[in-house]
Order: sequence, then C-alpha cells, then structure tokens
Amino acid sequence: MPIFGPPRDFCERGSHISLPSTESDFHIPDDAERLTLSTRRRTTKRVERIQREIDRLTLTRKIEEIVRKIDTNRETTQYLLITNLSDTLRDYLLNKKIDGVRLTVDDHNILLRIMPSMQHECIISDFCILFADSMSVAGLLRRSDGWRGTGAAQRKGLHCAKEPDFSIVPKPHSLSTTVSPWPSFIIEIGLSESECHFHKDVKWWFDNSDHNTGLVLLFKVHREPFWVDVELWSRGLQINSQSDSLVLKQSLRVTRDEVTLLEGSSLDIHLDYEILMREAQPSRQKDIIITQQMLRFVCEEVS
Repeated sequence: MPIFGPPRDFCERGSHISLPSTESDFHIPDDAERLTLSTRRRTTKRVERIQREIDRLTLTRKIEEIVRKIDTNRETTQYLLITNLSDTLRDYLLNKKIDGVRLTVDDHNILLRIMPSMQHECIISDFCILFADSMSVAGLLRRSDGWRGTGAAQRKGLHCAKEPDFSIVPKPHSLSTTVSPWPSFIIEIGLSESECHFHKDVKWWFDNSDHNTGLVLLFKVHREPFWVDVELWSRGLQINSQSDSLVLKQSLRVTRDEVTLLEGSSLDIHLDYEILMREAQPSRQKDIIITQQMLRFVCEEVS
C-alpha cells in the first residue's frame, strides 16, 4: 500500500518563470494509463465526504495495481494520468507525499510517475548521503550553509509544475514553504522504458528555470536483466530565445559486477562547481565527484 509522508513543499501559482512560448510542455507519455474520476454533484456534506473517500480509495488501488505490475516485471507503464479530479482530491495530492510517486501538474490534470517504493526511496536516501559526502570531500560541508538539499520540492513552470526526486539549491537563497527557488542540480529516477519521456523532463528543467538548473542526473532502471544507466545532462548552446540544447556529459551502465562507460571520459561522475554553486570557482577548489564505487553502492539497493 502506498506510504504517505509529510506534506510537500510546493510553490504558489504565479511564482514561475515566464517564457515566450504558447506550446504546453505538459507531456503525457503515449503508454500512460488513464484514470478519469466520476463527476460529482453537490449534495450533503456527509455524502460529499464519502465521495471523496471513494475517489482516494480508487486512486490508491490504481497506484497499487501499477506498483504490483512493476514489481513482478510485467510490461507496464509507470505513468498514471488523472483527469476530472475534484479540487479536494487535487489539494490532497499536492499536500500529501506518496512514497515512490512524483507529480507533474497543470490546471486540469495530474500526471503521476510511479516507482516501486522500496527501490525508489533506497536510491534517493542512499544518494543523498553519498552526495553530502562528496560535497564534504570537496570542502563544501552542509553545515557551512553553502548549499541546501530541497528534496522533491515542486517547481512551477510556465504551463505546469513538476517534482524532481532530489534537488539542491546553493545558498544564500531564501527558502520558504510557498516559493521554492530553482535548483542548480536535480536527480530523477525511472524505468528504462520511459527514456523518451525522461529526456523531455530534462528539457523541461532547463527551459523553465531561466538558466538556474544546470545539471540533471538520471537513474534509469532496467529490470530484467538488471542494470542502471546513469546519465549526466548539462545545458548546451542556446538554440533560440525559448530553448537550450541538451548535452549528455556522461553515461555509465552500472551492473551488479561492474561500471561500464557509455559516454564521456570517466567512470566517475564529475559535477562542475560553477554550475552547481552558481559562482566562480575559487582557486584550489575541486569539482564534486560521485565515484563509481558510490554509484555501485546506490544501484545495488535496487538489484
């Protein structure tokens, strides 16, 4: 059963960066399952309360169904599109964190990206610890107030809002529960079958953040046989006033036994200091390195 955690940190309407574009970037994967909830008529408060519970139960069961399919390696999607949802259910989803689930939201729909909770949360929790270790090795201790992990805090773009799996914001930046500053670095975790949609997600972060998000790290889990492709994406040359090109800086395949280089020049992930911290790199300051040993440790948790 989905595990519900503390409320999300999501931002107010109107706090987004405006871009000169009229085309929505709320992308719906072709294989996404759809859940259209029944239209509810206004009635007594007691009946409305029962109807809300029915909608929540219907949603919970649908998420559990998709998780079971993923866990048993059956061919399935990891995306669920919810339409015709009430304001009450919408607020419920925005304010409740469901482990293994991330949201993309516009004014009418909510798209859920679903991962098996244990796999998903293990990668996130292990990576957060090892990332903090890597920052410390580079002399960027968290207690020095140089950066702040902002988790899955939702960011609002021009057409929709999106949640990463993990994000950091370099400081000084004021943090609040209503307006979330754009992260410099995020990670997203998903199934390898969703590769096309994940690359659209990468583009979304770069296009909507007004150049604030500069690094995206993807963990793409292949279930049978098991491996994890780890990709580091960076912003490239600006194509036009609306969009930047995407650059795949590194790509590694992590199996139970080894790490293989697919793209780039190193088996370690190198995070550029100036992009990560949004400031000129001081002399003798090292870049941040996620070692291949760290990647193997993280990925072993889902094997």
